[in-house]
Amino acid sequence: MSTTKRKPNSRLTKAASLVPMGWPPENLIEQKKEFDRTVVFDLHGPIVDWATRFCQFASNKLKRTIDPSKMRHYCTGYDAGMPITPREFFELFWAFAGLSVGGYDALPEQPGAIKAIHAIQKAGIKVQIWTYVPGASDADSDTFVSLGTGASQEATWRLLEAIGLGSAREVRRMVRFIHPEHKASQMGKENLPLIVEDHPATAVMHSMAYGGATILVPETYNQYLSAPGILRLDDRADLAEAVIGFFDGMNKAGCLALGDDAQS
Repeated sequence: MSTTKRKPNSRLTKAASLVPMGWPPENLIEQKKEFDRTVVFDLHGPIVDWATRFCQFASNKLKRTIDPSKMRHYCTGYDAGMPITPREFFELFWAFAGLSVGGYDALPEQPGAIKAIHAIQKAGIKVQIWTYVPGASDADSDTFVSLGTGASQEATWRLLEAIGLGSAREVRRMVRFIHPEHKASQMGKENLPLIVEDHPATAVMHSMAYGGATILVPETYNQYLSAPGILRLDDRADLAEAVIGFFDGMNKAGCLALGDDAQS
């Protein structure tokens, strides 16, 4: 558990003050039950940059510029401002997922993400990574053709080890491959109160449907989202402090289970 006195972060304090119904969310505090001292991270967006690498791949294939900085909606193929159709997006999504080199193995770390995770772990908070990465049996919903390879899942493990998350054994313990629509309900079942996300729909599902807490990393496609239980950061540099501060608040309210050791 964190006991270190920290100088107030005015940027983070302001962001927390703008969360409707308070932060940490009053819904969690009022349940009067013991939540696990664990934060769930989404991978693509919070930890590594999937969008930039995919848009480079799509631009090369389509011979037109797909600029991720212009995204206003999470699903690129349905964003009227992006020069890619839904069909093109899904075809290229599956092609990108099937790459053995230059795909999921080549995603750059988000600035400071691994450093933040290590700081969170040092504060006595377990970290899990729940992410959707297509596996061999996953199929295109239109063609019903399976991907037929687990290359992107293997690449994900190798990537996280390479960027310094932990050893191969530690990485495999931390990562769970799961569809986004299943995250919120499963977190509720496991008494996990907090997720770090970039996806607006997952944030709303977790915080509005299941009453959990979400820390939203800043992206162009989530900049206008404001809802109870969702703290949108203004700067990724505040990530570790936001997570640690959330659990400090939950601990003061007597809402955390005792005896959980940090994940090494």
